[in-house]
Amino acid sequence: LSISFGGRYDLYKVRSKDNGIASVCFCPTGEYTAGQGSWTYTASGMLMLPFGVRPYVTYAETNALELGQAGGISTTLVQDGAWLSDGELLEAGFKWELFDAALTGSFAAYRQERTQTDQFSNVSNTVGKGLETEFRWLATENISFSGSAAWQQTKVDPNQFFNVSAQQLGQDPLDSY
Repeated sequence: LSISFGGRYDLYKVRSKDNGIASVCFCPTGEYTAGQGSWTYTASGMLMLPFGVRPYVTYAETNALELGQAGGISTTLVQDGAWLSDGELLEAGFKWELFDAALTGSFAAYRQERTQTDQFSNVSNTVGKGLETEFRWLATENISFSGSAAWQQTKVDPNQFFNVSAQQLGQDPLDSY
């Protein structure tokens, strides 16, 4: 039996500025700053069975910056304190190593919750579920084969709202401020 724990403390400091030019959201203009610390941790257990089969389970809680499509943090999120999002992952599966490690692979099922931001700074909860598998086969000393497959389903919380900008209504974007 192998058990591992990991943890990390991150201190975030963010600064976001919107001058109101070419905006597609109703973001507050000006410069906003914020800071916050958060813990991220994982716990994992793996059972070493005979014949190279190892079932495992992993649980993790994370925090991440809520970035927009261009990699920035909107002034709306900084103003509302919604720029740091929580995530949770539960994964279980097994790994194998057979025939003196000539054939290796894994199979896993997971469920992950986290948030996502759309282009209008709306934050929605998402739940992703999936299956993943992969293998590697060393057929000879010079030839190997590998393959992988994944299936994923992600659902977005339908309780979100949608902002319509002045530009989408045919108005000058500066009129939205």
